[in-house]
Amino acid sequence: MCTYLEDGEPILAVKSELYFGFQIRQVKELQNVQIHFSKYRPANYGTITGLLMHMLRNVPHSPVAQTGYLRDALRDLHFDMAMDRFGTFFLPDIAQEDTVECLLAMSHIKSLKQIKDKRATVAMPVVDDKGPTEQFPIGNAPTWDEIASTMACNPNC
Repeated sequence: MCTYLEDGEPILAVKSELYFGFQIRQVKELQNVQIHFSKYRPANYGTITGLLMHMLRNVPHSPVAQTGYLRDALRDLHFDMAMDRFGTFFLPDIAQEDTVECLLAMSHIKSLKQIKDKRATVAMPVVDDKGPTEQFPIGNAPTWDEIASTMACNPNC
């Protein structure tokens, strides 16, 4: 075994169902994250989108980051070291707001003032703390005790 590993780059044979199944799962999960963030539009939405798109391109091959804000974000997150060590990457803490370069790169509008004005008018989803509804029979944010109690007393709820 040691001789085999020392002779060069060993080849690992994996069934295509397993290999492509793993890649499909990676792409689906990145897509789910992007859908979630597209609904809530945080202040760093452009940076997150840039990172997610870079990660999507990373599934089949290793692309080069083309923009400065993406290179900065990848460097701050130690992306290359994580990929070299684990072969995958998870988003830890990232910059809380998009940089000017990111805002301009992610928008078809090329006026920074117009971008910021438009972003300010985007309404954030309202969290409804009201009681039970048809969609949420025990409320939309029950505590763990409320969930346990409902499961014990009224599991059909």
